[in-house]
Amino acid sequence: MPPFWTIGCLYGATSVALGAFGAHGLKKRIADPARITNWSTAAQYQLIHSAVLTLASVAAPQNTVAMGLFTAGMTMFSGSIYLLVLDPQRWKFLGPVTPLGGLCLIGGYDSSLWPKPKIVPTQLKFVLRREQYRVVPVSSSAILSHTIALRLRLLKSILHCVLALRQLADRTSALDGTYYVYALYVAP
Repeated sequence: MPPFWTIGCLYGATSVALGAFGAHGLKKRIADPARITNWSTAAQYQLIHSAVLTLASVAAPQNTVAMGLFTAGMTMFSGSIYLLVLDPQRWKFLGPVTPLGGLCLIGGYDSSLWPKPKIVPTQLKFVLRREQYRVVPVSSSAILSHTIALRLRLLKSILHCVLALRQLADRTSALDGTYYVYALYVAP
């Protein structure tokens, strides 16, 4: 049995169980209807994408990138919402994880459209830039805005990298579907 088939089945079963818990058991503990709705949304997305994952594991078993993105997306999107509904104060740092999970789900669909490329590693280089930070006393609002700015910069860098890889793949594709990567520098 393929591993992504198993993961899809397990995620499907847990989404049904968590959806039932949200519809029946959670209402006794949480009075806010918006949080109950959020729980329902997380369970619905998990159920839909677990079905997509099991279908993808049968229809395109070689496309592990798409299946990995679906798995990561379900874990980050639905998992962060579940935790935020249960205890928003304790898990508030997971708020930015939810949209990243959504991006992974979108990436899973995007990578399902294209056949899995064979990358020939001739010169694959990653350049990491190390930044130095000074510790200075600042207010909590300044820390929050700086943290949000760093997360937005990271997200922007990831999106630029994905777009650059897509453009590089479009330019270097051979007729047999092999992609030759000569040099790739990932730097902000």
